Amino acid sequence: MQAQGAPTNRIAYIDAQGQVGLIAPDGQYQQQLSAAAHGFRFPTWSPDGRALVAIGGAYHESVGLYRLDPRAPTAAPQPLYTSATHRPFYAYWSPDGRFVSFLTSHPQGLALHLVEAHGQQQWLLTIGSRATGHGPLVASACWCIRVPTASRG
Repeated sequence: MQAQGAPTNRIAYIDAQGQVGLIAPDGQYQQQLSAAAHGFRFPTWSPDGRALVAIGGAYHESVGLYRLDPRAPTAAPQPLYTSATHRPFYAYWSPDGRFVSFLTSHPQGLALHLVEAHGQQQWLLTIGSRATGHGPLVASACWCIRVPTASRG
């Protein structure tokens, strides 16, 4: 649980062991949020500040996108997506906090994925051209329009 008087606007960071930590902007109220066997990188806050996602995993294993809850710091990170071959990077929350989009590398180029923030469903929205790299970047600007018609991936 959050300490009495702890700020709600905290900075998420990765410590020397690759774990997610939180700290107030003034350096107080430091809190470790993960203690997994693998490391994390790129923590990203949800728009409402109630959750984070981070990329996690070891180089020789599956890498995934994990949800972390700062209100339950002893809870294990929840996997939203994992893959040994199509590793996620660049996670971005939807404005309403219901979805997280992210990119992966595929043989056909960059792919844009979408997962529900609580992990029930996931979609592969598009795979772009490796030569131009514009396919998923263009789609990422309008992914919320495509959600109702997206096929499951």
